Amino acid sequence: MTIKYCSWATGDDTTGNGSNTLPYKTINKASSGLTGGDEVRVEKSPDPTALTGTVGFTLNSTAVTGSGTLFTTELVIGDFILAPDGQYYEVIALVSDTSATLYKKYPSASISGYSSKKLGVTDTGASALNTTSIQIVSSSGTSSAFLYISGGWDLSTEMQTGQTYFRQMHGTFSNRYGYGLYLSGKAYTNIARLHFLRYNTGIYYSSSKNNTCTSPTCNSNGWGIYYTGSSNDNTCTSPTCNSNTYGIYYVGSSNNTCTSPTCNSNTYGIYYSSSNNNTCTSPTCNSNNSGIYYTTSNNNTCTSPTCNSNTYGIYYGSSNNNTCTSPTCNSNSIGIYYTTSNNNFIYGTLSTMGNSSGAIFWNSCYNYINKASLAESTKVTGFTYYNGGYLYINDMNGQSYIYTDNGNIVTQNATAGGTGREWKFSPTNAIRNSVYPLCLPIARFAVASSGQVTITAYFKKSGTGVAGALRCRYGQIAWSDAAHDIVSNCPDDTSRNPVTLQFTPTEAGVVEVEALAWYVSSTTNTVIVDDITISQS
Repeated sequence: MTIKYCSWATGDDTTGNGSNTLPYKTINKASSGLTGGDEVRVEKSPDPTALTGTVGFTLNSTAVTGSGTLFTTELVIGDFILAPDGQYYEVIALVSDTSATLYKKYPSASISGYSSKKLGVTDTGASALNTTSIQIVSSSGTSSAFLYISGGWDLSTEMQTGQTYFRQMHGTFSNRYGYGLYLSGKAYTNIARLHFLRYNTGIYYSSSKNNTCTSPTCNSNGWGIYYTGSSNDNTCTSPTCNSNTYGIYYVGSSNNTCTSPTCNSNTYGIYYSSSNNNTCTSPTCNSNNSGIYYTTSNNNTCTSPTCNSNTYGIYYGSSNNNTCTSPTCNSNSIGIYYTTSNNNFIYGTLSTMGNSSGAIFWNSCYNYINKASLAESTKVTGFTYYNGGYLYINDMNGQSYIYTDNGNIVTQNATAGGTGREWKFSPTNAIRNSVYPLCLPIARFAVASSGQVTITAYFKKSGTGVAGALRCRYGQIAWSDAAHDIVSNCPDDTSRNPVTLQFTPTEAGVVEVEALAWYVSSTTNTVIVDDITISQS
């Protein structure tokens, strides 16, 4: 095993030899020529230093208020200070000794009287361009052994006693240029205790696979961690990516795993674009525009996300077959947002509270929620007329709900004279007329190739402003009846009436029967359907 040391502050890529006494300057040089089982050790940054006095932070505010503090003496713009949630936040204005301003809003609970610290950093100077690579990983490991690259090393003792925080300070303060650490076409690297602040991109993976990164902090960048160009099968554990434009960004990259990321106060917490089969476990994505954002991304899995105080908690745009388990989406504008996204599943329990424009936005296609606890009065919003899709919630307060455009269907305990549960159909707009009724398959059953089939269900209308019917669609199997759908309408009264539909098959097969309800003159009348029986003579 070969070990090489590097120190941005004291090393030299020309005169150094990679020893702890004559380190190289850059990871580029230190990793050159290495392979699996070898190691790059990066000098640690100065330890954090305590600030005088105590500090107060306010939820969703950039203001920091001190008591007995000396901000103008102990801090400079671009420093990072420790907050009560355990994260470091960049200071971009020093108003007075007791007043400072953060780069992004503080995403956690308000607190005062907190003893803060200033982060010790290793400055890498000003990058000339967005795409300048400040540090580069020059080699790969192997499938049997990683190339290890880690920070936090005390070169005098050769002991790992801290962390390495690289920071770019540009002459134009708002410029966040360069790639803090760049990997192109690299594989089987293991990165730990290395952190990147104020770059265009903190850590950039391009066409790189099977890499591991542990507990990186990538704050106040354009992109915290960026995967592109089929950067597949990478693993990242406990990253902190706050106050970026994109916390963690996947584009055209699949089969990656991310565990316990913290992505707060970004524009997008975690962003998937044309990226499939990725797994994310226990992400915290608060105070972003979108906590987790999927666009044209399919078959991804997310477990136990917390997405609070965003505009959109979790956003699905043209993304299908994704799975999310037990999400918590509170105090957003919208908790879960679906647009032209189909066959996405939420398992466990979806918990929402305080989403100002509704718990769920949905405008088309078919999506499924196993169980939901939705505290908002507006449960589902955003329907598009004539979209033909359904949002299914299997269990909400013990009932099953189906939401569709301008209507909904819900189970409830029997109220109309039947037994057990009943379905209640509610057309809420005149567009839900006889041409475009609410429709629910209520039975699917096998039939023999002869003998009359009889289906009876009981209908009860709350008023004559709605209509109801049973329907069996033509073409499912061959039958001797007329070559069109078979429909049997509910009587035009408010009694509980049996509605019977009959047909005679001429081949064996499986048949589905539907219950319908539609607007006649009222958007508040409902139709209850219960107690179905099926027989064949």
